[in-house]
Amino acid sequence: LFSWEDAKKIDWESLPEKFVLKCNHGCGYNIICKNKAELDEKEVKKTLNKWMKEDFSKFNAEPHYSKIKRKIIMDY
Repeated sequence: LFSWEDAKKIDWESLPEKFVLKCNHGCGYNIICKNKAELDEKEVKKTLNKWMKEDFSKFNAEPHYSKIKRKIIMDY
C-alpha cells in the first residue's frame, strides 16, 4: 500500500501490473488497473488531479469528508 498527495509524485514505473488507485476523501474516486501496459497514464493523472481538487462534501451533504486530509492511495 502506497499513498501520495499529488498524482505527479507517483512513480508509475514502480507500480505493479495490477493495482487500484483511490482518492480517500470521497466515494467513487477509484481507478482499477487490470493491465498497466494498457493504462493511459496521462488520462489517469488528469482524472486524479481533478478529483483531488473536489470537495466531495459540497455535493453530497456529508460534511465529514471535508475534514479528511486528501491522499491518493494504491493497493494491489
